[in-house]
Amino acid sequence: MRRTLGLTLATVAAVGSLAVTTPASAAPVAPVTAVTAPVAPAAPATDVSAAGSRLLYKYNFQIVKRKTKAGAEKKAYNALKNCFGGCTFPVKGAAKKLPTRDGTTMNLTACFADPFGCKKAPVKVYRGGVKYGWHFIAKKGHFDGTGSRIYFTIYRKHGYLYLGVRAYVTKPTIPDGLNKNTANRTWGTFAANIGHKMGSS
Repeated sequence: MRRTLGLTLATVAAVGSLAVTTPASAAPVAPVTAVTAPVAPAAPATDVSAAGSRLLYKYNFQIVKRKTKAGAEKKAYNALKNCFGGCTFPVKGAAKKLPTRDGTTMNLTACFADPFGCKKAPVKVYRGGVKYGWHFIAKKGHFDGTGSRIYFTIYRKHGYLYLGVRAYVTKPTIPDGLNKNTANRTWGTFAANIGHKMGSS
């Protein structure tokens, strides 16, 4: 039960450091960095750290650079769930659609600067009861260590739409600085891709 709870939002601190790929259905979009957010939104209250892991990073990225109306979270989530791997989600090996069945495996690949190159990042996907979010849990062989988690949540605060990302690692094999910098770039691109897809849908 405790393990299930720890899984409630999204794993792979690892994936946080994954390679950026160009969306198949859209022109490349410039990454949006966490520091550009006009408001510092709080992390989702349901985000719980599991024993044996530590927080590596937490970022909040603006999905669009303007205020949005109620319901924007749903529109953003719908924009990505059916146009995921190779479209909005900038990590190699992702499924074309965001899996809806808890425990579905995705064999992701994370790429870093030399001398680290590309690393395997197998994860399981969980919704965990989150309305506009999901999380990954790292499987054996993941470069962040088995049981590492990364949580993704789409939410609004003061009218602005955000992608919140929080990652926990167990036994990472990539230096923290490189891991966090790559994650910031990757998830900033992901947020921008969602915003672009929202505008074209």
